[in-house]
Amino acid sequence: MVCRFRWLLFSCLFFAAACNSLMASGGQDSSLLNKKNAKSASVYYVRAKDRTDSLFKAAGQLSLRHSVLVTCTEQDGRLQVVLDYNQNIPDSMLSRMVIMDVKQQDWGLETLVSISGDSGFPDISIPANDRKNRSGLPAWISSPPVGKSFIAATGSMSHSPSPVSGFDYSDMNAIGNLCKLLAKPVRNGRSTVWKIRLSGAFIARRWYDAGTETYYSLAVVPQ
Repeated sequence: MVCRFRWLLFSCLFFAAACNSLMASGGQDSSLLNKKNAKSASVYYVRAKDRTDSLFKAAGQLSLRHSVLVTCTEQDGRLQVVLDYNQNIPDSMLSRMVIMDVKQQDWGLETLVSISGDSGFPDISIPANDRKNRSGLPAWISSPPVGKSFIAATGSMSHSPSPVSGFDYSDMNAIGNLCKLLAKPVRNGRSTVWKIRLSGAFIARRWYDAGTETYYSLAVVPQ
């Protein structure tokens, strides 16, 4: 059976600004995101309730990378991002998903998941600047990397319902910003709509700022 999931995100235009949110335990220092292989294009970082949920969410990232229809609608200072992608992963691919590393946090699990053998995607090296600025944030947040073979955009999330879903929303917002960079805006009354199908899009970097409790993601699509 083919299942199709639609993710919906509402945000204010100032969504990317740092602001107070629900308490989220654990900072970047204690995260698997610090692992060198977490920055590989062939490794999928997941926050989940358990191992089964981890594999399911990693499969979702893999499916989205194959192809995703992105629709962004802006109206009255609010942005809506919809990601429409096929969640039907072949059993042959699911059987090759490997949990490389697991870290127990008080809110659930962090996992790094890879695909054994050929994933079908190039292992792209993204020259994101991880050096911290005066605010303690990686430089890629304010200055996304630029390259001839890819386009990058950042997204953020504050007021996450839980630490498990924080990066899900910042990932979504980053991919939405890719859509706004690549698609032609269409005016429809009071709304502006961007719509595009992306192939190969993935999250190259993530960062959690414990001070402002804000999640950041860097989305990349090959060109």
